[in-house]
Amino acid sequence: MTITDSAEEPGYTSSYLGDQHAGQLTRLRTLECAFDPLSQEVFDQLDLPEKSAILDLGAGAGSLAG
Repeated sequence: MTITDSAEEPGYTSSYLGDQHAGQLTRLRTLECAFDPLSQEVFDQLDLPEKSAILDLGAGAGSLAG
C-alpha cells in the first residue's frame, strides 16, 4: 500500500494533520499578523465596487475573508 492509497481509504486522517491543528492555527495567526497590514493597505487602494467578493488565497487563517 502506498501513501496515496492509504490517503484514499474511507476515514483516513493523516496523523500529522490530525494532531497538529493547534500549532498550525498559531502559525497561521502569526502569518496574519505579519502580512495583513500590507494586504489591507493594498485592498484600500483598489477601486472596488461595494460588497465585492474577493477570493482570499493568502497565508493565514482567513482573517481577510470575513
